[in-house]
Formats: sequence, C-alpha cells, structure tokens
Amino acid sequence: MQNIRKLTLIMVGMTLSYGILAWYLPISIKPVDTRIWTILCGLSICNLIAAIVSTRLVNPMSPPAAMQVRLIVSVALLESIAVFGFVLRILGSHPQPLIPFFVVPAVVILVLIAPRTRAYGG
Repeated sequence: MQNIRKLTLIMVGMTLSYGILAWYLPISIKPVDTRIWTILCGLSICNLIAAIVSTRLVNPMSPPAAMQVRLIVSVALLESIAVFGFVLRILGSHPQPLIPFFVVPAVVILVLIAPRTRAYGG
C-alpha cells in the first residue's frame, strides 16, 4: 500500500508539472479549433466523473488488489486531464483558461484518493 501512496503523490506532482510546463512553453497563442477544444473538455469531464466514481466505489471490505486497481485507474484518468490541457497548450491555446486542467486533477487526487490510501495502511 505504501507504493500506492507514493504513486498518488508523484501523480499530483506530475499534473502540476504539466501545468507549469504549459504555462512557460514558448508557443505563440493562436485560436484552437472549437471542435478540438470541445472534445478534449468533454473527455476531461468524463474522465473526472469516472475517476470520482471509481474512487468512491472503493470500500474497506474490498480486497487489497481490487482497491489498488481502482485507485490506479482513478489516478490515471485524472492525469489524462492534465495531458489534455497540455495538448491544448501545444496547439496554441492561451495558458490561463487551461489552469483547471492542471489544478482540478491535483486537488481531486489530494482530497479523494490520498486519504483512501492512508485509510488502507498506505
């Protein structure tokens, strides 16, 4: 379980690192196709909901392996949101509207997933 706790902390750092890197990328700002923006925002919302649901399904009576799988899947879904924000920045989007793509996953990992890893002896 200690490894899951380390993984969650590393992933928080990764999501925030994507945001810092995206903020300082020397890419000229240009309009991003609204279809791409809409698709990536929609996927981000779906991944956020799926990660929260997967995390909430973990209960103390779950076998440790099942609990680990659910938490790892949740963290991976949340990290993908930061990757979507990074992709939008590479495509030329202004960095300011992308802040939620990096902050929300980190907060969800810290608020929902990290306490569950501690509760299971992580």
